[in-house]
Amino acid sequence: MALNRTTSYALRILIQMNEEPGKVISAKYLHDLLGIKKQYLRRLLTDLSRHGFIQSALGRKGIQFI
Repeated sequence: MALNRTTSYALRILIQMNEEPGKVISAKYLHDLLGIKKQYLRRLLTDLSRHGFIQSALGRKGIQFI
């Protein structure tokens, strides 16, 4: 079964965040690690946060994801 790009990226993000539970992770860190384009990554993170899969918080370095 093939997944579309958005679903594949969302799963990769969730899997990576699950590897480091409770750790605050920046979009830049995920971009560097997963190689997802920044604008696309931010949109995915916003959607995941909006739907309750992850939490976001504003910090010194911008929005952080928990």
